[in-house]
Amino acid sequence: MAEGLNEAQQRAVEHEGGPLIVLAGPGTGKTRVIIRRVEHLIRVRGVEPANILAVTFTVKAAGELRERLRGLIGGPADAVNAHTFHGFGRRLLARFGDLIGVTPRPRIMDSAQQKRLLRGLIGEHGLFGDAAARGRDFAVERAARDLGKLANHAVEPEDGERLAREWDERLTRNEGGLGEEELAAERGRQAHFADLARLHRFFDGACRERGWVTMEELITLPVRMLRQKTAAAATCRSDYRHIVVDEFQDVNRAQIELLRLLSPPGPAGGGGAGRDLCVVGDDDQSIYQFRGADDQAFKHFARVWERHTEITLTENYRSEKAVIDAANAVISGATERFAEGKVVELPRARREGHAAKPGAGVECVNLEDDHQDGDVIAAIILADRAGAGGRERVWRDYAVIARTNGDLDRIGAALRIEGVPVRVSRRDSALGDEGVRDVLAWIEALVDPEATWAVGRILTRPPLHVPAERVIGWQRLYQAQRSRAAAGDEGTAAPGGYVQWLAERCAEEAGVGRMAGWYAMLRDLAAARAADEAVFRIITTTDAAHADLLPARRRAVRITNLVSLLRLARSVQANLEPPADLAAFWSYFQDLDESD
Repeated sequence: MAEGLNEAQQRAVEHEGGPLIVLAGPGTGKTRVIIRRVEHLIRVRGVEPANILAVTFTVKAAGELRERLRGLIGGPADAVNAHTFHGFGRRLLARFGDLIGVTPRPRIMDSAQQKRLLRGLIGEHGLFGDAAARGRDFAVERAARDLGKLANHAVEPEDGERLAREWDERLTRNEGGLGEEELAAERGRQAHFADLARLHRFFDGACRERGWVTMEELITLPVRMLRQKTAAAATCRSDYRHIVVDEFQDVNRAQIELLRLLSPPGPAGGGGAGRDLCVVGDDDQSIYQFRGADDQAFKHFARVWERHTEITLTENYRSEKAVIDAANAVISGATERFAEGKVVELPRARREGHAAKPGAGVECVNLEDDHQDGDVIAAIILADRAGAGGRERVWRDYAVIARTNGDLDRIGAALRIEGVPVRVSRRDSALGDEGVRDVLAWIEALVDPEATWAVGRILTRPPLHVPAERVIGWQRLYQAQRSRAAAGDEGTAAPGGYVQWLAERCAEEAGVGRMAGWYAMLRDLAAARAADEAVFRIITTTDAAHADLLPARRRAVRITNLVSLLRLARSVQANLEPPADLAAFWSYFQDLDESD
């Protein structure tokens, strides 16, 4: 047996009999199997590294795979094609995209560009009249979501239009024998889908004209190329003869179709052995369905590649027995599983005479209200620390893992109230940084003179520090005057911009005077300069980093986040509508999704 591999792992590494599913539960060494399988292909079977494609789900994972492989086989590891699905799709488009009208280096459109293009196409072609009451923005959001679903299923524009026609024909014949109201409702759904199919065609054409692609099209366009261009497809199948896919439980239908076209079912080249396609993952996980992942991925694989082999890795090298038992108990309650009865277990060498570590165990708590979790966690930690069996535990022995940053903040606050010291470790986006939010407030205040909340934030934050209750009072007076003026109250003039109104009435307030001065200068600058330069001047003029108020580490994070905002402004500058000023940037920014 190869060093460091158990029996199941070795069988997975050495398998040569066609398509292979490796079911790898948590802690069972799936990454080791992938790396050692690639090593085996090169060293033992003499496969050229350039003929191997290893697909991962993150750029970091691809880099780590290549680095670990380099430690085993040296320089040849650099020739292995280790990519994410989207990275590999981009590579195929660079080679063959011109065959289907895609430029060699297409620009990936962000969510703002996509929404703006959809908004224009919907208006131009009069689509989605059923959504008129909710407004065009609602139609745009829904269309973007639905087009994403079509892409995740590799549905081409002509396929959608064909399905819409067939649906219409079935309704005309009323094959389902629907009643009048049911038939009318189904007609409405068909009409919406028909408009979506038309929009899909218009959107596809507009993107090709502009040299744009969406992230989803980094998969669907290579699928189109492989379906339509037989010579290019044959070249790809010759180049990528050995494929290994990690985290297969997280793939979608379009990615499965890409694999099917690269490694079709049946004998390779008419020979005896099937194609070398190995997919690795945990069939009992499916956490990315909201991103289009197919929770039936392994079942689809089994249907497409009927003559496949399955190898199950069950020995967990990471967890204690109590955790393994709890995991098995939880997953056994699933109503539907690909591998019924699969369990995870301790490695064979640890099963006999295994003694659990003191205190090892899993406890489940059922709460009436999720917001009670902080108090319960604090009580559990304090109770465990008090009864630690003769050894007082230190605080760093405890870790709390939360689902969201909001949960983390709530639990952290409860722990601090109970005297438990907390060190929060999380990855916040740059847009959550307080300094970045200050800059965004400045942008909105400059673009919208009546944005009282933005001005209020600026006044109450460093370096102005105007008391919040005073700022709230001013906002109420301003809003009251606006309301009276809008109602035509005799003798009440419209107040104009909020900053000007404040400067006229609260000049004695130092913070207001200082802000008004900055505001006038930045307003004039924003009117004459490009958006990215205006953002830079806001950052420097208002001292958004608040460098003198923060410790060195937090100051470095703040500066990094502000630089990220400035890079965003510079990266989208060319996409802004004329005159590409601060107002154009703010409008564009509002169309961006948080994931961009």
